[in-house]
Amino acid sequence: MAVSLGPFMTCFLAVLFLTVYIYIVIYVKKDILYSGMKLVFAGIALILIRMMIPFNFPFTQTITSHTIMPFISKLVFWYVGDIDFAVVLFAIWISVSVIKLLRLVWIQVNFRACLRPFAVKDMSRYPKLAQVLEKCGVSFHEICIVPTRISPAVFGIIKPILILPDCEFTEKELYYICRHEAEHCRNYDLLLRLFLDLVLCTQWFNPLVYFMKKELSLAFELSNDQVILNSMDEMERTEYAECVLKMVRYQNKNTAARGNSLPFAQVNCSNVKTRVRYIMAKEAGRKKSRISVLLNYVVIGAVLLASFLFVPEAYVTQGIQDQTVINIENLDNYFKKVDGDYWLYTDDEPVLSFTYIPEEMKDIPVIEEE
Repeated sequence: MAVSLGPFMTCFLAVLFLTVYIYIVIYVKKDILYSGMKLVFAGIALILIRMMIPFNFPFTQTITSHTIMPFISKLVFWYVGDIDFAVVLFAIWISVSVIKLLRLVWIQVNFRACLRPFAVKDMSRYPKLAQVLEKCGVSFHEICIVPTRISPAVFGIIKPILILPDCEFTEKELYYICRHEAEHCRNYDLLLRLFLDLVLCTQWFNPLVYFMKKELSLAFELSNDQVILNSMDEMERTEYAECVLKMVRYQNKNTAARGNSLPFAQVNCSNVKTRVRYIMAKEAGRKKSRISVLLNYVVIGAVLLASFLFVPEAYVTQGIQDQTVINIENLDNYFKKVDGDYWLYTDDEPVLSFTYIPEEMKDIPVIEEE
């Protein structure tokens, strides 16, 4: 695998498209999250994996850019004395990404350790909860009841922990809460959220990633709600919406703002309004045509293939139409800088034009235009 500017641009474009796509899905095509989203989320997960690896693959095809990429390359590939600015940027990116990844691991490990003292040792003390969990047909690795005003949540992928605030719930509210958190595990939402956090660690310089994370997390919640609501009547939908609102009122805002350690536990007013609107949508508004489902699959599939197979690059060649290989060994070669571009001359004949000098040609002399 080779390092270049192209894969970073591919990742940036993938983030841009996903951000716009999820925004349209949630706020414009308001019926799109009611069914058929598991396969779409699987495709999004693969795109997120691609965004964590900004490198060329052996099968990657280059799309040559003659305008945008050359301009960006001129901003990145320049020298201060003998210092290559591109190398400095790459070193900064690697360093910050490693620090963020280590911090993410530390948060996860530390948070699990903090939950340990609140783990329920004897379920007989909570008969109502035990009965609800049996009704939901789910088994969590541990159940922690914390004395904090926090929204219920589930934490951990391999050994999920159900986290509940120490407050009184009715049996129905407890059922809705446990069912909702159980569906997050069944739908692999926690794994997708982990991919989002990893993308945030590697694409920390891209402001769009933060917005994409917020909107995609909301999409997971909306899709998860619909899985639960499919078997409910209108009365139960109303009760479920009231339960969601109760959790928002109960939640401590200072606790909700503590970062990434507790996925899907942070609830804000705008998200809740959107969730309640989806929950209370009329029966006719919840139906979605097969064409809409197929369109989702086609769009995400196309972005997935494009993100893995194609990268834009700034290598511009001029004067070469049919030749694919140029042998310049044992010839008189030099670069001439003309209007910011580097022309490669072989035996005093111009052969190729570069926006910057490739690493493997750094030993070729450079002369300035007179």
